[in-house]
Amino acid sequence: MRTATTALLLLSIPAFVACGGGDELVATDVRLALTHADHTARALTGTAAVGACDASAELCTPTNLSGRIYSGGAMWGELGVDAFAITMLGADEEVISNPSQGSGGSLEFSVLDGTVLGGQYAAPDAGSEAKIVSRMEFNYDYLDATVELEVPGSPMAGTWVIRTVFVDTATSSDVDGTMHRGDKLVRRAEEATFEWCDRGACSSMRSDEAIQEPKLVDYVYPGDGNLAYIPFAVPVSNELMLTGDELREGGGMWSAAFDMTGAVRFSSPPAAILSRSDLLESFELRYAPDQAHPDDHTTISVNLEFLTE
Repeated sequence: MRTATTALLLLSIPAFVACGGGDELVATDVRLALTHADHTARALTGTAAVGACDASAELCTPTNLSGRIYSGGAMWGELGVDAFAITMLGADEEVISNPSQGSGGSLEFSVLDGTVLGGQYAAPDAGSEAKIVSRMEFNYDYLDATVELEVPGSPMAGTWVIRTVFVDTATSSDVDGTMHRGDKLVRRAEEATFEWCDRGACSSMRSDEAIQEPKLVDYVYPGDGNLAYIPFAVPVSNELMLTGDELREGGGMWSAAFDMTGAVRFSSPPAAILSRSDLLESFELRYAPDQAHPDDHTTISVNLEFLTE
């Protein structure tokens, strides 16, 4: 029987690097899924109706968030000398031990599918003192947000997938060419490959005028960490307290249930979006990378559980 403890994770501070504690690797699983509320809504209305963006919407809810992860984890303990970075996800053991170096994600996920990823983490020292899990943070190669434009009569009506790139450079089988940090790419849900767009046209080939996300291009890293990536911090809904003894037991699962209500913002209403270029220029995924770059309107949150046998 698994038991559950539920946690609140705070917005990230600049650096997410290993610190303090022991070196024993503990096997774990990490589940990335949707909140129960999202699942209930889909059961009642069908996937297509959830988060549909109508003609006047400035904010809407994506029907899925997917992508590729280089590393991910949580901070155990309040910030300071006693804080311990629990890196649960990484391409290999070297990434788990030192996520502040390297690039090139290999872990693909979809919250709509409830992806379970096998992982491991360097456990902190044993002890019975309970400490808060203070935040969760990911290094993504890219994030794909699926949005439904419910604009009758518009050439843009339908389901779109918009990719945002968080690493210096990356390649993928669904892109012809190299993606760069801040790039936004787009495809219809039924299409196999993404396109870049500039202000006039879209193409499978990237141009020097490709539309990008300014807050990623202009990001200034405020501390130590992996300089190849813009971190992605996730606030959560409740509080999780764990002891070193609990974290060293092994066999557990970290379950992160994403709530993406209002996570997409359009600078122009969908009715005024008449081309792929318009869509990319208007689209913004609402998040804050760290506490040094806050966004009062961030809405992506996650309910974290640590489940044990």
